[in-house]
Amino acid sequence: MSCAGSCCQRHPRACTSGSHAKSTAAGDPAPGWVATCASDLGLHPSRWNNCRNTAEIQRDDEPLRLSTALSAALSALGGPITLIGDSVLRGLFFLMACLILPHVPAPRPRMEGAHFSGPARISSELGVLRFIWADAAAWTSDERQEIRSSAVVLLHFGSHAQNASHALGMLGAIASGMALDTPQAPRTIVWSYMPSHFPSAPDGGGEWHGRTASGQVDMRRVQQYMQPTARCVPHASLGPRCDASCSAMARGNFRRAASLAFAAQHALPILDAWDDAAANFDDHPGPSAASAALMLGRSIDCKHWCAPGRTLMRVLGEFLRQIRDGTARQGR
Repeated sequence: MSCAGSCCQRHPRACTSGSHAKSTAAGDPAPGWVATCASDLGLHPSRWNNCRNTAEIQRDDEPLRLSTALSAALSALGGPITLIGDSVLRGLFFLMACLILPHVPAPRPRMEGAHFSGPARISSELGVLRFIWADAAAWTSDERQEIRSSAVVLLHFGSHAQNASHALGMLGAIASGMALDTPQAPRTIVWSYMPSHFPSAPDGGGEWHGRTASGQVDMRRVQQYMQPTARCVPHASLGPRCDASCSAMARGNFRRAASLAFAAQHALPILDAWDDAAANFDDHPGPSAASAALMLGRSIDCKHWCAPGRTLMRVLGEFLRQIRDGTARQGR
């Protein structure tokens, strides 16, 4: 059986490269939509197709449901969806781009390299997806205009902030660049910062303390994450759900606090996935030669979420729900 765009929209795992698609044997994900997207868009193996259970994900129905919901959102909005953020948000952008890939005509954009930072534009028959790095000082006048013309913006911030004042300063520049307090501001949702799961973090919150307060790399701290046996770990005293200790950890995280304060200051809705992500220590990229070459030589990456993994898919599901319903959960 062969099919074109509408079939692939319903069933991403049936798609192969090019404008056509073919089905695969039941239970067999190969070649699969995950590998196809990596090939078509040039995605680096440390950033995509890096989950331990990719075969299971390709057989699951959740990507199919998200593909349909994303297609409906793009068609209904009448304008671009723009993602502004860091490398954590880049993973979500890759997922969204791959879910609508059958609707993207050739030649498709290439997003190559482990440190790809955009900007990127995915133009499909459904609508436009854009990704812009959250460095407002580097935005061109065209990028500023593109942001302001967006139907919806999802903003994620915090991974590169060195301290609270640094975070708030960067967020102030972003607010200015987006014209958030003017009638020209786009509808914006803030995806609040989520926890990491590095072992032996001094604050017990799983954050990477590989830099000093001034932002310099502290190799003595880095060493604890370079051990061959190092693994991402659960947070201390965390049960099956986010309990009181998890809530206290959330309140004590300056990156999260900055994103919530920013949302409150500009009356923006919040996509708050902390409680879910806190327990997902096993949903970071699996150890590999590709990931070992990154992150200052560490053997593990407990900051980024594996893609396409359950954490990113749940965040995307909540984002699409907020687009559809115009509602948002409030952060603590």
